Amino acid sequence: MTSLKIQVKGWEDGEPVNRLLEKPDRWLMHASDQIILHIDDVQVTVNQKPHAVTAKKLGVGACAWEGEMLLAAYLVASIPRHRYQGMRVIELGSGPGLAGLLVAKLGAHVTITDIAKVLPLIRENIHLNGLTHTPTTTCSGSAEVMRLWCVVWLARSLTW
Repeated sequence: MTSLKIQVKGWEDGEPVNRLLEKPDRWLMHASDQIILHIDDVQVTVNQKPHAVTAKKLGVGACAWEGEMLLAAYLVASIPRHRYQGMRVIELGSGPGLAGLLVAKLGAHVTITDIAKVLPLIRENIHLNGLTHTPTTTCSGSAEVMRLWCVVWLARSLTW
């Protein structure tokens, strides 16, 4: 049985908020500056830009969505962890990169993609989770960021 906990941090009415949610809540999650997702013993932290959801700013890529959290929980619950070791993963249109960050923490080599204006947020979240472009002694996975239009070129260059 997979354990899922969602912690949200941000501001509400000028006061700091730090809540543990019992279930996903779109309003609280999209209003939060940071989401910490705990799935079993794996923790992924993503910074968001809730005030940048407008199309002229970051658009829907500014926040994590419920579907991404459910995907992350599914990936932990349904695939044995050892299968992620050395796996190559491309997350397309990732927003803040939650699912890609999770599988990188499980040992995959992940390319996290989105449109150009979302890339700084993804880079921030890669750094926030202690991931690098190459595996380290503390994590066998890695994460890198790439502009979405480059993915076609990347897919052609990979040796599957």
